[in-house]
Amino acid sequence: MVSTTNSFTEVTNLFYDRISSQITSVTLTNGSIVTVKTVSFAFPDKDIMDKTDFPIIVIDNSDASDETLVYGKTEITNRLIIECVATSTEALSILMSTIYDTIKTNTSTFFASGVTKISLIDKDSESDLMGGLKVRRGMLSFEVTWRRTK
Repeated sequence: MVSTTNSFTEVTNLFYDRISSQITSVTLTNGSIVTVKTVSFAFPDKDIMDKTDFPIIVIDNSDASDETLVYGKTEITNRLIIECVATSTEALSILMSTIYDTIKTNTSTFFASGVTKISLIDKDSESDLMGGLKVRRGMLSFEVTWRRTK
């Protein structure tokens, strides 16, 4: 069960643990393997200079609000955003699908820790420039509800 203090941080850590331990690479249709370079709670504080710095997975819980932590309330819902950045459309697509599948596969682990609901509420991708490189950015937005102990 997720504890009363820092509960959304603890829930976010559950997602981080599953994703970082189970998604280390993806295999493209041509058989090449793309290794995930970074899984983090924020974008790396380093200059991204070339394609070898990708893909990156960022687990963002910044939408968590203290307003939801009302005393006596035992079920809380927040948004968790998982952002992926890759240098190819195929790598991004496979990575996002793998993240979604990993979360669905580990539902029982999340539920055993106090999470009561995980719903994909938005999925989006776009082209962008990062560090002078053309990259593909994708975002999975989940609504996560969890119980907290009193």
